[in-house]
Amino acid sequence: MTPLENPVKFLKGVGPKKAGFFSKLGINTIYDLLVYFPKEHDDRRVQKKIAELQDNEKASISGVVKLSDVVRLNPRLSVFKAAISDSTGMVYASFVRRTNYKYDVFSRLRKDFAYGSKVILHGKIEKFYNSKQINVEEYELVGAAAPDAASGSQAGTIHTNRITPIYPLTEGLNSKFMRSTVKLALDKYSQYFPEIQPPEIREKNSLLPAKQALEQIHFPDSYPSLNNARRKLALDEFLLLELAMQLSRKQYIEKNKGYSYEIRRNYLTPFKRNLGFEFTGAQKKTINEIFSDMQSAHPMNRLLIGDVGSGKTVVALSAILLAIENGYQAAFMAPTEILAEQHFFTIRQFISGLDIKVELLTGSTPKKTKKTTCQKLEDGEINLVIGTHSLLEQKIKFKNLSLIVIDEQHKFGDTQRQKLKEKNLADT
Repeated sequence: MTPLENPVKFLKGVGPKKAGFFSKLGINTIYDLLVYFPKEHDDRRVQKKIAELQDNEKASISGVVKLSDVVRLNPRLSVFKAAISDSTGMVYASFVRRTNYKYDVFSRLRKDFAYGSKVILHGKIEKFYNSKQINVEEYELVGAAAPDAASGSQAGTIHTNRITPIYPLTEGLNSKFMRSTVKLALDKYSQYFPEIQPPEIREKNSLLPAKQALEQIHFPDSYPSLNNARRKLALDEFLLLELAMQLSRKQYIEKNKGYSYEIRRNYLTPFKRNLGFEFTGAQKKTINEIFSDMQSAHPMNRLLIGDVGSGKTVVALSAILLAIENGYQAAFMAPTEILAEQHFFTIRQFISGLDIKVELLTGSTPKKTKKTTCQKLEDGEINLVIGTHSLLEQKIKFKNLSLIVIDEQHKFGDTQRQKLKEKNLADT
């Protein structure tokens, strides 16, 4: 077990309760946290003078606290205000909180915005009567910095006065805590982040080291550094994906499916005769290649590409009929109910008169009909089932499924496609 596999709850300041909030974001380990990249970055490097602030703009400023007070707006809502001054003027920092009679919701703000404190603020500027007001989104103390929410140590400027990461959040986690926790994890664990690119490849392509890329994607020193980090991590991801695909393909090709098909023409010949048109040269070539793959001892995994109206359905149906006339079942999965219904009615017309049992199975299929269809599939009474994601349900079982056709497969995830493949005799 590497340090990156440690549960995130063991990070200082997190604990079991906040770990539960992190889990809602898919963050369970240190590694999960390190690869939870910002959704965007906010440029907070430039600090404006108070006299330069304009209404409705977002800006960062720095100044000294001159006074502070709490104003009650109503029995449930109060606002903490602090007068912030620099050499050019004064602005009122505003924090609205829901009143809680059990504890002081402004206790931390009273401490941080004590008289004489130097602060950096970021937020939206508004005109308040004859004065300027900043509705504070983030702030940090200058000099004697505020303790980091996660680590208990001095945080430095990670929330303001820099290119600041903005993370997707969930209830129970705020931006400052998320940012501080990520920074803590980076400082302690980024050294363990795996480097998958050989040094010669990194040098040839001017790629950052993995540790540096990870640090710069979260807390970039500049926008060029951020772009370089994205480039490095994206290439790493593509490399891993390609390696996984090649490994999967190798295992797939080497696998023996244990059965084959024989072209008997029990259904293929009458199907061609009923079509009312001849296959094109491209269709004939493709069908022959598919039949050759199906007669091989190894599973077939073929992508069929063609324009709308090019005849992909009749090509796929030819493969389905070859499977059926060899005594096997076939499944046809489409991404939407409308598409599934269109395929169902089209295919039924194409095979009209043939002794082939075809059924439609979607989310809208009545419960009683669905139960009957599932039983017939398991008993082998249905030759071809056409449906949507409903085919992925665990309760749907086949007697001898050997061929799967997936329409617009890019609309299905790898996990979904794998679930359907696990229902057949072999990955065909």
